[in-house]
Amino acid sequence: MTKEGKTFNKRFEKKYIVNTAVLAAYIDKNDEILKSTLTSDHVKKDAAYTLIENIYFDNDQLDSYHQSVEKTLFRKKLRLRTYAVDGKVTDLAFFEIKRKEFEQTLKERVVFKTSWLDAFIGHGYYQLAEVCAVNPLKTPAEVSTILNKIGHLLHEQGYHPILKSGYKRLAFKLKQQKNALRITIDTDLSFTRLRNSRKVKLDYHKTLHRDQSIIEIKYKGEKDLDEIYQIHHDLGEASGFSKYCYGIFSTEITWPKKMSGPAICSLRPVSSARTVASLS
Repeated sequence: MTKEGKTFNKRFEKKYIVNTAVLAAYIDKNDEILKSTLTSDHVKKDAAYTLIENIYFDNDQLDSYHQSVEKTLFRKKLRLRTYAVDGKVTDLAFFEIKRKEFEQTLKERVVFKTSWLDAFIGHGYYQLAEVCAVNPLKTPAEVSTILNKIGHLLHEQGYHPILKSGYKRLAFKLKQQKNALRITIDTDLSFTRLRNSRKVKLDYHKTLHRDQSIIEIKYKGEKDLDEIYQIHHDLGEASGFSKYCYGIFSTEITWPKKMSGPAICSLRPVSSARTVASLS
């Protein structure tokens, strides 16, 4: 069984859009410095990369999208995430409620087996004991609380699968500190609209090109950034890019007129013809 990913539930985030070729050259030029500061941080210790696929949920009014575009102080997203380490798929998915409160990211997640998803999403059914068995680090009360919050969004606020995104991720952490800071690099991003909705009321003006990657720094406090001062300085100003907002807006016109989303339990990580071997 794949363990839950190495993450922390209260953090700050900085996101940067960079040209993939420029990034590869930077990594090659600063290889010794980077290796002395960072180490790989994947679920499987010796993994070169992780394939990630997300299913985002929203209601017909696209409340999560509009909250994010407007950058309201209290906003949320609901997503379902699957991982494939070095291309190997597992039978586990991660339900996550990701909230922003005064620009701090708060994340609640619970592990689900993919075979349980249709019953839970469609009817709110689950066996607490079974879910607890795949969430050994959480108490039954914690699991139940998270599932109740997810169920409220699904069955009372009308959230449904609306967007699929996928990408290849390289993940790193500080060598000298545990769970204080992570750096991720996402490449080969793809977005597919799963359901039509009312037209967006607000445009999303930030763009992403095929030859660009997304770097994210996830950290607990400002002092943690001191450990990667040179990297942080070289990256320049953060973009505040939202994959979800970009995915929704970029597929607003291009979504198929008669498209039915795949069964949730059939999620598979994306494959890509492009390579980021030069970055690993």
